[in-house]
Amino acid sequence: RRFSGGFFFQAGWTWAKQLGHGIDGGEQGAQIENTYDRRPEYGDDLWMSRHRFVASYLWELPAGSGKRWLSSGGPLSYVLGGWQIGGNAVLQTGQRFTPSFSGRDVSNTNTLGGRPDRIANGNLPSDQRTLDRWFDVSAFVTPPVNAGRFGNSGLGILEGPGAINLDFGLYKNFALGEGARLQFSATTTNAFNRPNFRIPAANISAPATVGRISTMLDVGGPRVLVLGGRIEF
Repeated sequence: RRFSGGFFFQAGWTWAKQLGHGIDGGEQGAQIENTYDRRPEYGDDLWMSRHRFVASYLWELPAGSGKRWLSSGGPLSYVLGGWQIGGNAVLQTGQRFTPSFSGRDVSNTNTLGGRPDRIANGNLPSDQRTLDRWFDVSAFVTPPVNAGRFGNSGLGILEGPGAINLDFGLYKNFALGEGARLQFSATTTNAFNRPNFRIPAANISAPATVGRISTMLDVGGPRVLVLGGRIEF
């Protein structure tokens, strides 16, 4: 909605799913285990969130000179007029990730580690997920020694934490005449100081860390408050 009647907003929702036959190294890190059979490599993109909602808005309060309320001027109009409220919002579901194991060549191909066998779903219900146990580690096992095959777990079968970031701004405008104005602002990023987390450690061969989350996601960051002023002409 374009700015009209003192109000503007825009919003977008993305519902996405991207599937592919493995990833040839690169920034995502995963590699094809069996170059002669790409079918087991078919899975979710590791950086894709199923849902992502982004919105921004700006509301100019209808009070003060030329507005619906207190338009006649006076001290009250000076105090309550010229205010604007704005903000941004980002909400997204978790990114996909893949379990792994290390230290053993089960396929007899001189390949140490890889994806384990999957014996259950692995994704916990949302009310059971914690920072120390994000997914069900018992749903994955290392293939037997000399199995002569790779593990059957697919790519991107697990879902990491979602993210929520809300930014907020408050602005006060003072008319200076001749088309100029003075604006004071108070803005904050991550207004509720909500922590957003990265995916957990997923190597089942490291029992001390597997399933645990120890790093933050680069969405929002810690809350930051900024006070500013500027003259527009």
